[in-house]
Amino acid sequence: MAGAEANGSRCSRLGWRGAQGGTRPDADRHRRCGGNVKGLVQLDPAEFDDERLLYSFHFYEPLDFTHQGVAEASDVKGAPWPADEVATPLALVYSKLLIGQDESLAANDRAKKLAEVRRYIESYIGDRWDEDRLKARFGEVRAWAERHDLPPSRLFLGEFSAMRATDHRGGALDADRYRWLSAVRREAEALGAPWAYWEYSNPHGMSLTTADESRRPDIVVLEALGLADKRASLPAAE
Repeated sequence: MAGAEANGSRCSRLGWRGAQGGTRPDADRHRRCGGNVKGLVQLDPAEFDDERLLYSFHFYEPLDFTHQGVAEASDVKGAPWPADEVATPLALVYSKLLIGQDESLAANDRAKKLAEVRRYIESYIGDRWDEDRLKARFGEVRAWAERHDLPPSRLFLGEFSAMRATDHRGGALDADRYRWLSAVRREAEALGAPWAYWEYSNPHGMSLTTADESRRPDIVVLEALGLADKRASLPAAE
């Protein structure tokens, strides 16, 4: 698999040359090439196209929603989907409670962290991400495929997910995760593209199982993905 996260030509320059240099795949096998939507739509398939090549893209937009609770946004909890300023006060309450769990912080440090969270949420809300904007993003993929005469079966949404909040960690609330995950799945299916969720099991809050030691199926994710009826058949996570 070759990436196209920042530059659409990366796949043709590096990945496809590498693929050609290896053993030729069997007729029933596929290679994948892609990255995020921005990278995908910069690709020119005419440079390296093969009927066995799948064009994969990841979807985590907007990052300020899907990756709240991560890295510099570790104190953010409850930023809503769709972006709605009405929900800002509640997100600040959740974030304040989260920050307050660190008893080693002085009062002024807690205030600084909360101010950073406020700026983060206000910036996110100001971008006005909603379902129409998400649809438009998938529309870019559809337009690109049509422009290059690629059928939907050659497209593949290879990753999508959103960080799950817990009592002791930032992230998206269940209702917002459900709305975002449902919206992304619907758009992929409307596009006619197969999809894969990130991932089956991990301790970080982006998986089909809960992040605690029980590794229980995350029913919110399963419902959003239309997989709730598969819950009993899921193998135990290690």
